[in-house]
Amino acid sequence: MTQDSFRSWRITTRNFIDYQRRKCPLWKSVGLYAWLTQDGTIRGVINLGSLASTEILASFSSRWPTVIEAIEPKELRAELYAIVHPSVISTGPGFGRRYQSMKLAIHPCRRDQLIAQSSGRSSPRYSCEPMPVLI
Repeated sequence: MTQDSFRSWRITTRNFIDYQRRKCPLWKSVGLYAWLTQDGTIRGVINLGSLASTEILASFSSRWPTVIEAIEPKELRAELYAIVHPSVISTGPGFGRRYQSMKLAIHPCRRDQLIAQSSGRSSPRYSCEPMPVLI
């Protein structure tokens, strides 16, 4: 994947997730953090929130080839380091010296905002930590 195609992929992916969030409220708890690697693939971590990995895989696989691998929370730091290591992240003209131009970060909607919008209250009713999954 080139820099231009990655830029286009970021926009398409953000629009896709925003559309899914409007269609199904469970998608509002999904977070995606991805980086372009030197071999032209995209690697990252996705917080599934309330969705099952099969739902995410079915949605993404219809547009892009996707592989999801579950990881334990204690392994998250090592997995992220392996993804964002300088020898793995894509470099080249136009990318600059920072990772911002070669990453995509879509944060989950804050739970207290979701509850305030749906019930008029501003305090969260429950807490559910998303399980990180590598994509």
